Parts: sequence; C-alpha cells; structure tokens
Amino acid sequence: MRRGFGPFTALRPATSKGLGHGQPPRRKAPALMQKRIFVSATNRDLESYRRLASESLRKRRYEVDDQAVFNLTFLEIYEKLERRIEACDAVVCLIGFAYGGEPSNRPPDQPRRSYTQWEYFLARELKKPVYLLMADERTPFDPDPRQPESDELPQLQLRYRAEAEPLYRRSVQIMILFQRRTGHEHRNGRPGLNNYRGLLQALGKTTDQIEQQLRELDESLRSEGS
Repeated sequence: MRRGFGPFTALRPATSKGLGHGQPPRRKAPALMQKRIFVSATNRDLESYRRLASESLRKRRYEVDDQAVFNLTFLEIYEKLERRIEACDAVVCLIGFAYGGEPSNRPPDQPRRSYTQWEYFLARELKKPVYLLMADERTPFDPDPRQPESDELPQLQLRYRAEAEPLYRRSVQIMILFQRRTGHEHRNGRPGLNNYRGLLQALGKTTDQIEQQLRELDESLRSEGS
C-alpha cells in the first residue's frame, strides 16, 4: 500500500506550509456568558453573611453584585438601584430582623421601605428569580455598635417578612414536591421547612396555628399532585 492511501488517511493531520507541525489552526470555543447574581442584605445584622454568600457564588464562577446601598433619594432608587438589578440574572435576599437604611425624600403617597426591601420588591417587579434566605431568632447576628433601631423600624421589617412569606412558602412547596416525585430528600428540605416554621413563629403564629398552616400546605400539595 502506498503512503497516503488507506482507511486511516483521513485521521492524519494535513500538512501545509506555515501552519507548524502540520496542524490546522484551532478555533476558539465561544466564551460562555457568566450569570450575574445580586445579593441583598442589611449591614446592621447580616453583613458577614452577605460576604459569605458572595464568596460562595464567586467560587462557583458567578459574577456578584453585592455593593451596599447608601444615601440614595427615592428617585435615585429607580435610576440606580433598578438598573443594577436589571443587569442581574437572579437576586438572593438575606432577610433578618433589622430594617436598615432607607431612601430620603420619599413622596407621601409611596410606601416606606428600606433599601433592602426595595431590592426585593424591584426584583419581583422586574420578574427576576428571587431566592429568600430567612434568618430566625436563633441566627447568630453580626454585632452592631450603633444605637438600636427605633421601635417603629423592626415593626416595618416584620411586615416585610410577612409580605415575603408567600414566596418562601412556595419554595418549601417545591422542595416537598421534589421529594414526593423523586423519592429522594431535597438537600435543603429540612432546613427550609425549619426556617419556614421559624418565620411563622416570628410573625406571631402560635404552635397550633403553625401546625394548622403546615397541614393546609400539605393538603394543597396533595390536590396539586393529584
């Protein structure tokens, strides 16, 4: 058999002057777009947790926007903060009991919300995927040397936690449905359910009311799966 013929000829690299070693030039694979995640938390009680969440996301090759917001007016919330959230693919909200800072020059017909609360509501308004991590009273919060917040602000934060409860409840439902349909326990199932119990307790629900709400959740899932 003469050289250059036979069934394996196509596997040999073509020789061409100027290409080096007879190898054709390689095409570069197109770069994958990195997902960008917005991480929201108050500096007063959850600053270290925000840093930890951001570091964990960066290790997984996500781009992270976790820059704290200070000294914005109400109008700047939409001009600057909304633009940052719009540029992200998802939003992670770490929700504790501290209210935190709030924009100045709020019109009287607009609701009173802190910066972190606006981050959550803008994400929902922009239809971004939102992931809630709700702290409970057992969470070791960051020490804060500043004066405690006025009595009114924790009440506003508690109302915000209540408004976020339906989304958190739906997250728990999804994990339970995963377990039922796959026969495998979701890795966040138990912590998620315990955090949901803690949230209901923080909202002032009694033990009986919490158990009743969990039974209703279970019944709704059974009807949804049937």
